[in-house]
Parts: sequence; C-alpha cells; structure tokens
Amino acid sequence: MLAAMFFGHFGYEISATVQNLGLSLFIVAVGLQAGPRFFRMLRTSGIIFGIIALFIVLIASITTVAVANFFSLSPALSIGLMTGVLTSTPGLAAALQATNDPLASVG
Repeated sequence: MLAAMFFGHFGYEISATVQNLGLSLFIVAVGLQAGPRFFRMLRTSGIIFGIIALFIVLIASITTVAVANFFSLSPALSIGLMTGVLTSTPGLAAALQATNDPLASVG
C-alpha cells in the first residue's frame, strides 16, 4: 500500500485490468477466509445481523449526507469517505465506477 501511494504520488499509473484483478483477488481472499463462518452464523442469527447491517448503512448514509452538506464536499469524495469508514472495498469499486472520479478513492 505504501509503495502504491509513493509511486502514485509521482504520477505512475496501473492499468484498469490490473486494478480490477487486484480488487478481485482481495475480495476472493476475504471471502474464502470468512465464508464458512459467515454461513454458520447466518443460519443461527441471520435476521439480527441483517437488521444491524441495514441500520449501520442507514446511519452511515445519513451521516455522510449531513457531513457532505456541512463541509461542502463533492459527491465522489463523500462516497469515498463513507466506503472508507465502512471499510467496504466493493463499495469503493462501485463508487469509482458510478462517479468516474478518482477522488472517491482519496476519500
């Protein structure tokens, strides 16, 4: 990560294919590690965790809109901040694709 930040500062860029491959490998690795435990927990208390997850996303969305309006932040930066706070890599990928603005990854 530090090497990517260092080289990115000096203007080096990686092709979109390599970026998507890295993102896909990261998501697969996390899924393989957490998958079996996830499905076991889903069977026992899935409804409760689903409600908590929806509540967290709702509160994060409301907070993001409030902070973005208060500080006059751009939509891409605001969405990037929200996905960073929630540590949602797929959310960041969706934000980058939806906004077509690299500022989302800065957030």
